[in-house]
Amino acid sequence: MFHLGIVKDVTEQKRLAQQLIISERLAVVGELVAGVAHEVRNPLFGITTTLSALARRLADRKAVQPFLDVVMTEVSRLNYLMEQLLEHSRPVRLDTDDSALRVVIAEVAEEFRGQAEKKGIKLTVEYPEEVGYPRVDRRKMHGVFANLFENALQHTARGGEIRLASSREANGSSQVQIQVSDTGAGIAVENLNKVFDPFFTTRPNGVGLGLAIVRKTIHDHGGSIALRSDGGRGTTFTIKLPLGS
Repeated sequence: MFHLGIVKDVTEQKRLAQQLIISERLAVVGELVAGVAHEVRNPLFGITTTLSALARRLADRKAVQPFLDVVMTEVSRLNYLMEQLLEHSRPVRLDTDDSALRVVIAEVAEEFRGQAEKKGIKLTVEYPEEVGYPRVDRRKMHGVFANLFENALQHTARGGEIRLASSREANGSSQVQIQVSDTGAGIAVENLNKVFDPFFTTRPNGVGLGLAIVRKTIHDHGGSIALRSDGGRGTTFTIKLPLGS
């Protein structure tokens, strides 16, 4: 007796389904966040302008200046938070270019190279031309890699290494894989599933929106981002972006 069977690779279907679920979750969170941010920005603007006027009136009152400075600093933090919230919730408007990613990686590497050298950290970028460059929004993708490099630099000790490497996927798909890895302290196991969540942070003064915006940007480009970290042995972020999009 013979049995006829059909084997179907559903890997791509699973990936697309997972991406759709994440996109829907981001849309719901984004709508809520946008409403809150807009409601807060109006009174915050009033507070900022009033404080500026008060600071000018009391410019000669040295005793009150430290208190005004503290309030202005905290208001600035709130303004920054609102900008981050709006960035996370804005509708997708991508201005893509097929040369943007090459420029972005070169710019970000140059921006952080000085800081890395000062800290005694080796910064390596490997992106062969033959890998190809996906079409991306230069401004948004600059934020992605600046955030990843900043995190890596903050958590990597002197003598360590930060490395960006790229390749085409081995299975012949039309995707580029970019990995940003470091030899830093790594991420605690209990936090691995939280790092992309809005407002999750382990920094004392952190906002917790950086990696949430990174993930949103990558998904807006039709890609995916994953994280691998062995506690105490460094962290690797793996980004996959489609070619020809």
